Amino acid sequence: MLSYGGGTEAAARRAGRLGMLFIAEAHGSTLETAYQEAAEQAGTVPLGCIFPPAGVPLTVFVAEDPDRAWAEIGEYLLLDAKSYGEWNNDRAGTAAVSFATTVEQLKAERGHYQIVTPDEAYTYMANGNPLALQPLIGGLPVDTAWQYLEAAASVSART
Repeated sequence: MLSYGGGTEAAARRAGRLGMLFIAEAHGSTLETAYQEAAEQAGTVPLGCIFPPAGVPLTVFVAEDPDRAWAEIGEYLLLDAKSYGEWNNDRAGTAAVSFATTVEQLKAERGHYQIVTPDEAYTYMANGNPLALQPLIGGLPVDTAWQYLEAAASVSART
């Protein structure tokens, strides 16, 4: 399922108009209303809004060997984290911000950017949490991204 993320009413309205699931960057009392109203006006069936609770990773990769995966794709995740952190430097409450400056720091946070084993992914999903996949994050090459996407799909097939 594709979803649309953001932290503004414009983003919420766009997701509602397009009939997409909306994943909010932050809790905002007006976001869900804007989403619902836009869906109604467009005649789409709203899939809903998700306001991620603290501690829920918003960028997940699945790998048999997370340490090896961090070595392979960590720089791409760090590029995204740094860019997003700079962009949201003064926006309190934004869900997916990390201010890590190295891959090691980003990995150690076990925060919004995580690489998990298939068993960890399965447990996570079994507890009702979606895997927020961003396979092409930070310019990750398609061939590299594909293997991680397939690993996530194999976990999803188990549920």
